This record gives sequence, structure tokens and C-alpha cells, in this order.
Amino acid sequence: MIQLFNIPIHWVFGSKPEIEELVESGRITPGRAIDLGCGAGIESIYLSKHGFDVTGIDLSPTAIKLARKRAQTEGAKVEFIRDDLTDLRNVRGTFDFLLDFGALNDLNRKDRDLYVSNVLPLSHPGSQYLLMCFDNRLPYDEVELRFSEKFDIDMLTNKTETYFGHTIVLYLLIRT
Repeated sequence: MIQLFNIPIHWVFGSKPEIEELVESGRITPGRAIDLGCGAGIESIYLSKHGFDVTGIDLSPTAIKLARKRAQTEGAKVEFIRDDLTDLRNVRGTFDFLLDFGALNDLNRKDRDLYVSNVLPLSHPGSQYLLMCFDNRLPYDEVELRFSEKFDIDMLTNKTETYFGHTIVLYLLIRT
């Protein structure tokens, strides 16, 4: 775990085995990808090294700085952009793969509405959207309410993981 000013940063750890499994099995294939709430860029870098053209977005300037430094150190080509997922201003176009590891579930209801209205235009028919949530803070019925009109939803897992003892809920959404 990385420390900043001798304080551990819990959103900085290795790439998630769930993402690795989906990529390495071929269920998610390389294309244009966006990492929503990329933090220190671990998943963005992993995807880049596996053939994806990646954009990482985070609101935190510290996270973006760490992500850029890590990508440079690891020789990964990733575009990191500081932006607000509830009011996107610096990213355009659509993506083949969208990744959210805990950003949406950390928002309040009002901000979740803003997030969805900003993120949906980033997808196109056939886009895959991997949504990972902690401790069932984003239950299936809410995911269904927010996304089922435009996405097919598959709950991949609901298990206790080693992410500080939290339950991880993983949804794979496919844009229709």
C-alpha cells in the first residue's frame, strides 16, 4: 500500500483479480476504455498493458499525479484527466469498456443521478461496463433501475473479498 505523508492510501493497491480474470479469459476484449474514478491508475495501467487504449478520470489532483507517475514508471500509455464524474467537462466520445471500481456507490442519490446522466453518453451499443460496488451499497434493484433501460445486467459475484474485509458486488453491463 502506498503512503502519503505517512498515511496509508487505501485506494492504492494492485489490480483487481476480477478485472484480470475477465480480461485474460477474453470476456472483455481490448478497445477504447475509460476508468471512472481511476485513483492511482492501477487498473488503467493494467488495461493499457493488455492492449486497451485507456483514459483514466479522477477528481483528485493527488490521484492523477500518482497515476501519471506510476504509468511513466511502468512504461504504460494512459491519458489521465482530472474531471468530475457528476459534471464531465474534459472527456468526449464513446468507449468500448467502462470501469468503475467503487465510484458510483460512494455518491449520494442526487450525485448518482448526475453520474448516470454524464456516464451513459460515454457508451455505445455493445459497450461493456464493469461496475464494482462495496458492501451492497448499490443493490441490484438500484442498478436495474438506473441502467436496465439501456443495458443488459449480469451480476457476476457477490462475495467477501480481501479489500479490507468488504463485500464486493460485481456487475457486468452490456449496452443494448
